[in-house]
Amino acid sequence: MVDNRRHLIGVLPAIGGSAANMLAYDQAKKFSRHPERFGTGVPEGIIASESSNNAYVGGSLVTIMAFVIRATP
Repeated sequence: MVDNRRHLIGVLPAIGGSAANMLAYDQAKKFSRHPERFGTGVPEGIIASESSNNAYVGGSLVTIMAFVIRATP
């Protein structure tokens, strides 16, 4: 199951990667067959939070393009 909410986190200004990481970790724990193993370094939790860290960046570009923030004056 693909969780598209982490893309939406990037669209909200000033939310950042922390919220995306927590949301992805929580969803991975909820859908895991062994949720009691989370918090011990299980690869499922690490991969979920790291992939969301990369996924929210694409959504943050929408905000930059909407406000037309230029890099040079």
